[in-house]
Amino acid sequence: MRLSILLLLVCSAASAQPSALDPTFATSGIGTYALGEATDAALLPDGRILVAGNFNRNWSIARLTADGQPDATFGTDGRVVRDFDGGDDFSPRVRLLPGGRFLVAGTAQVLANGLRVNRIGVSRYLPDGTLDTAYGTGGTTIVADPAVTLPEAIHTGMTLDASGRLLLTGFSATTGYLVARLTADGQPDATFGTNGIAALPYTGFASVPEALENGQILVGGRTMQSRDTRLVRLSASGTVDATFGTAGEAVYNLGGGEEIEAVEELADGRILITARLDSGGGGNWGTARVSATGALDPTYGDGGVRTIRFNT
Repeated sequence: MRLSILLLLVCSAASAQPSALDPTFATSGIGTYALGEATDAALLPDGRILVAGNFNRNWSIARLTADGQPDATFGTDGRVVRDFDGGDDFSPRVRLLPGGRFLVAGTAQVLANGLRVNRIGVSRYLPDGTLDTAYGTGGTTIVADPAVTLPEAIHTGMTLDASGRLLLTGFSATTGYLVARLTADGQPDATFGTNGIAALPYTGFASVPEALENGQILVGGRTMQSRDTRLVRLSASGTVDATFGTAGEAVYNLGGGEEIEAVEELADGRILITARLDSGGGGNWGTARVSATGALDPTYGDGGVRTIRFNT
């Protein structure tokens, strides 16, 4: 089944009507493309748009011109499709790099010992959509450490740290939260965890990594049973920092049925958390502000938590 990506471009000029569609983009401000189910997008400095998604069980990466047309200088007719080993590859995300290159990370279903297993896959692309063979092995790194039991690893999030290293989050039914770090050229970072992977003893789903200015790492996720928001802090080497929260973790209730979307370190060291809520019919959001040690900030919202309900 082919799904469509729908993009809307909204005018930002001061003279434009608030939230008015930009008539110079695609057709009257709306572009519909038979490229797959969108999972991420990034705006390039020149106004072009990268869109990643799922297409026929593969990764799909498309580039649009600033006016919403498929970019013929990218891939084939503006699109690149990535199939790993003929399995279900899904949920790719993109991060822009200097010089027009970009990273794509997602879940890649690969063959291991004759079986199809999910792994975290990362590929680096050149500006024209071809694989950058200087990265990883032939342009791609599959995150799988034989020293750690990882029968399944689902990708959930990615970010770059100040040194250009890639931080990846995921989860495994066997080990729980997973965090991996790759060097700038796509190799597992031997200074992090075990051969580049930190398997954390928490059940549930790790979703969001945040690289802190001091080299530490925040990992946002949710608990398994209560589906509350969980925040874990790691040292730069991937060990749990016991000085954060309670023995390295802090758990918050932001409104019920939470799916963490963002964790951000503020200029003063405090941390802002945003989560999507499934409670109350869905469509609602919960936010929290906490101290650098994980305690709720009583000066924010109601005891550190603010719930924004659109669906009451």
